[in-house]
Amino acid sequence: MNRISSLLAAAFLSSPAFAEPPHPSLKFDLKPAEIEETCAKGVAKAGERLDALAALPEPTRGFANTVLAFDFIGSDLETDVTSPTFLKYVSTEKEVREAGHACETKVEKFSVDIYAREDLYKALKAYEAKGEKLSA
Repeated sequence: MNRISSLLAAAFLSSPAFAEPPHPSLKFDLKPAEIEETCAKGVAKAGERLDALAALPEPTRGFANTVLAFDFIGSDLETDVTSPTFLKYVSTEKEVREAGHACETKVEKFSVDIYAREDLYKALKAYEAKGEKLSA
């Protein structure tokens, strides 16, 4: 990170306007170990929820417990790892940026793996095959 970016990030993070995070899930003071733990927990939680979604019996599949749940799992994972991955771009500490980068890489790989899961594909296709009409 160049010197100007470091100074801007430091000024941003130390500003009284940001004494409290703009959102409760944002944390700007994570240490590398906390980033790794937060990231691992977020990915594990998403994985468990996706496993449960894939394991639903076909007759019980509906929009809310299949399609909407799939979307919420991805959205919740993004929320869970926002702070750790954001720190990759703004932290003045090299170790924190590296941990943020490792987290972002882990989440990206996990995200790619989600779309390669045959069980999730079959779950979503099973719901689609019901031909349920959705209203606006």
